[in-house]
This record gives sequence, structure tokens and C-alpha cells, in this order.
Amino acid sequence: MAVGDAPVTETLAVGPVPSDTLDRPGRVRRGLAALAAVVLVSGGGYAAFTAATSSGGAETPEEALQLVLEAISQEDYLSAAE
Repeated sequence: MAVGDAPVTETLAVGPVPSDTLDRPGRVRRGLAALAAVVLVSGGGYAAFTAATSSGGAETPEEALQLVLEAISQEDYLSAAE
């Protein structure tokens, strides 16, 4: 046997790599779904907190209706929706 002629003890498989090892669409979808859930829960919590701690508004239902009608007459639809 010559110096450069060592016996081959291992062979490497050369070929296409399975696509499921490169990109994992299920993992990405689960991550996006988890992110969306966190955003929705956080937003809902914030909305509930601000609604519960809001000090503004009318004292009576009649006063509330009056404030809504005034906002609509001034074309202030954002205030009317509050």
C-alpha cells in the first residue's frame, strides 16, 4: 500500500437534504399564533384596565345621551363612540 492510499473507513452520503430539516413551517406558524395570542390578550387587558379605571364620563344615562348627541352634532364621532 502506498502512502496516499489509506483504506476508506467512512463514506459521506451526498444528496438532497430533506426539506423538513431546513424550514419548519409548523414551528413558524405556532410562533406567530403565540405572538398573536399575546398581543390580543395584552390589548384586551389594557382595554379592560382603562375602561375600569376611567374617571371621565357622565353621571347619569341622560347626561351620557346628551354628551353623545353633542359629539355627533359637532361631527366628533370618536368622542361619540367613547
